[in-house]
Amino acid sequence: MNNFISNISELILFYEAEISQLKKIAVNAKLEALERNLIIKYSIPILYSHWEGFFVKSLVEYVNFINSQSIGLGEVKDELLAHCLDEKVNIRNSRYDFGKMKQHALNIKSFFQQSRFYLSTRIDTKSNLNYKNANNILNRLCLNNLPVTREKGLSKLLMYRNNIAHGECSLPSNFDIINQMSEIVINSMYDLFILIEEGINNRQFIKT
Repeated sequence: MNNFISNISELILFYEAEISQLKKIAVNAKLEALERNLIIKYSIPILYSHWEGFFVKSLVEYVNFINSQSIGLGEVKDELLAHCLDEKVNIRNSRYDFGKMKQHALNIKSFFQQSRFYLSTRIDTKSNLNYKNANNILNRLCLNNLPVTREKGLSKLLMYRNNIAHGECSLPSNFDIINQMSEIVINSMYDLFILIEEGINNRQFIKT
């Protein structure tokens, strides 16, 4: 196991320990009912933040591994090249002023004159990390998709998180929900770990 994979493994253990501690606090017999309900309700945004935090940090490790390989622009897959170019010069941005278009062209030229490929560690989830958006990011980084069995769970996690974070609080919160959401997060983290481990070991970002 290389250092990058080992770092991701340690991240899982860290987040698992925090989730376990959160659940212990929620069932503490010394808590009054009001306190317990408050902790249970706001545990869901915390669980979502664990999922998003792990997703971002583990992909940063993956990107750092790619950058450590000192590969050329022509060696990486087209998806990764397009992602890198988009991150550096924002190729989706329309520019109608000719001066800006000129600078944009120079930036693209400079990008392709690099001797080595280097990818930004910025992972933009837009705070909306459901199954579809997670896979969109993974596809850009030449990684396989999360199992389709995670789709409903991650959508439910985001729905509950948004319901509480936006102040609606109209969905039921109880310890069973916390158990369910924590299971979704932990399983998704392990799935992501496997995908990144495969991506590193198989060098999925390299053209074949």
